[in-house]
This record gives sequence, structure tokens and C-alpha cells, in this order.
Amino acid sequence: MELMEASLRNVTPAVLEKAKRGILGVQDRVFWELNDRGLNFDFVEPQRRTQVTEVFNRLKADTG
Repeated sequence: MELMEASLRNVTPAVLEKAKRGILGVQDRVFWELNDRGLNFDFVEPQRRTQVTEVFNRLKADTG
């Protein structure tokens, strides 16, 4: 996680906010694409949404 956060530290707050809204905005675990994994990579499980928010909050604090 630290590596991911470090790579995002120079991203503007507006872009970070847009990414956060995009990630947390997917509410439906159903998806139309067919793949061998059978997973919707756009959907974040409810129990992990708090962790996503925490990462974005740390990044926001760093760009302060």
C-alpha cells in the first residue's frame, strides 16, 4: 500500500477526488463483461470501502 500511495502523492487533489468518487461510486457488483476471473474489478466490497477512504484521506493530507 505504501508504494501505491507514494506513486500517487504528486497527483492533484482534483484528480484524486475524481478517482475516489469513481472507485466508491460503483454500487453494483453485477457486470456485463465476460472474463476467466469472474470478478468485477470496479466493485469495492463494503467492508473495504473504509480502507479506500482512509488511503484517499492520507493522500489528501499529504497534498494539503
